[in-house]
Amino acid sequence: MTTVELKVQLPDDDIAFLESYAAEHRMTLATLMARYVAALRAAPRRAPQPANLQFTGTVPADVDAREAHRQHLTEKHR
Repeated sequence: MTTVELKVQLPDDDIAFLESYAAEHRMTLATLMARYVAALRAAPRRAPQPANLQFTGTVPADVDAREAHRQHLTEKHR
């Protein structure tokens, strides 16, 4: 199997956690990541829930949902 180097940028505390976890389990960080990828591949892939799919695309792309919700709450609590 050919391997490729991968550079990942994560917060310092996440890197420290991953390194600590790998060390506690007597493996390298690369081995930990390889095992995680293998677990993801083995996991069953599920289709999105139909109840969630019915809402996909219902909000136009030009709408700022956070701002609309904030305005809704402002009006509601006047």
